[in-house]
Amino acid sequence: MRGILTVAAALMLAGPAVSDVVQLDSEAGTIDTVRPTAAVSLDDATPTSLNVVHFNVRFSESVGASFDASTVTLTGNLTGTATVSGSDPNYTVAVTLATPNNGGMTGISVGNGVTDLKGNSCVAAASPQYQILPTTKVPVTGAAGLCALFSLLTLGAVRRLRTRQSVVE
Repeated sequence: MRGILTVAAALMLAGPAVSDVVQLDSEAGTIDTVRPTAAVSLDDATPTSLNVVHFNVRFSESVGASFDASTVTLTGNLTGTATVSGSDPNYTVAVTLATPNNGGMTGISVGNGVTDLKGNSCVAAASPQYQILPTTKVPVTGAAGLCALFSLLTLGAVRRLRTRQSVVE
């Protein structure tokens, strides 16, 4: 006797994957468990004496609205404030340094709290570090300011004089 046999099957997930968010991609008919990644690079030259430095952040896939300034962590020994601009999945992070005159190192880390559109957590990524050069301030008032200014002018005049003498000789 011939007939139709119906078989039912169940998919069971075990281990660490159970705690991860797994959603069925209805268009492709596949389960999306791929975590997005981020590539972070410097947009400005280093070393620098800039007060605001920029980072390029490129995600491997769309992360929607989950990436913003609250998901950026500053690294290094300088403090500052991060702002995010751009459009998904390519962003620019601008870091305004709180004390750039001191000099030091600064970078960013991204990924904590960032997810793709299916809810998969982003793999954390860190940027290279900017070397921020300290700036020397010359006093501009009082006797100290006049002495510093005179020293700079005298040093410049001596260098120009030596240069002219070496050209003539």
